[in-house]
Amino acid sequence: MNFHLSLLGPKVVLKVLDKKKTLNVLLEIIKESGVILASESKKSCLEINFKAKADMVTNADKTVEDYIIQRLTTEFPCFSIFSEEVGLIKSDNSDFLWIIDPLDGTTNFVHGYPFFSTSIALMYKDELIVGAVHDVSRNETFYATKGGGAYLNGEQIKVSKITNLSESLIVTGFANGSHPENIANLRHFKNALENCQAVRRTGSAALDMCYVSCGRLDAYVQKRINAYDIAAGCIILTEAGGKISSLDGRTSSLFSGEILASNGNIHSELVDIITS
Repeated sequence: MNFHLSLLGPKVVLKVLDKKKTLNVLLEIIKESGVILASESKKSCLEINFKAKADMVTNADKTVEDYIIQRLTTEFPCFSIFSEEVGLIKSDNSDFLWIIDPLDGTTNFVHGYPFFSTSIALMYKDELIVGAVHDVSRNETFYATKGGGAYLNGEQIKVSKITNLSESLIVTGFANGSHPENIANLRHFKNALENCQAVRRTGSAALDMCYVSCGRLDAYVQKRINAYDIAAGCIILTEAGGKISSLDGRTSSLFSGEILASNGNIHSELVDIITS
């Protein structure tokens, strides 16, 4: 028997998750978040603050985050939440953790560059079990459940079949401002540029992961990345048949601060050029 977890008390041991119901609620929330972001993007006055040099946060980030947290705590009152702006909100059942990035690609959003997204994932203990990323500008929603495959607007997606690094289109990212890890990121960019067909830097890690998942890109690499940027993308990519590791090819942790994600076919070649 499946249970909708929001109906269970905090002391109940939750052994079975109705992933379909959970996903449906998640998709409703993340699409409504997109409506809010689209509305915020049309406002003539955008309130911008800086968490650090070149690291912006806007009233749109906070408005969307407030909405998501309010909805998730209503639907799943026993679950903890980890979100970019508010940090950790611990609840009764710490085995379940929502990981939220209300606006991934804030710099793009501020400049009117149409490549930003909302990313939400659910983790049970150390395992990602549900995730979704919504691209506001293209009205594209990527999502996946553990063992259930990955989808884009209802159509199942798979990673690309590219097998040669020289034919691949790679995406990377950089930490905000003059972070010391950007020295490594620049080296990775240079190595990829010399060995791949082309390299991109888009500004939204969540969408980068989704683009690898559906075959528009072949791999994504970055040092200095946050869990909330990539959590949903990780389960979507894995369910689409891709591979994820640390930069040296070893087993990765969502909270390790680095990621190498690919279609799997070019993974070992990428490890070689990144670690060279």
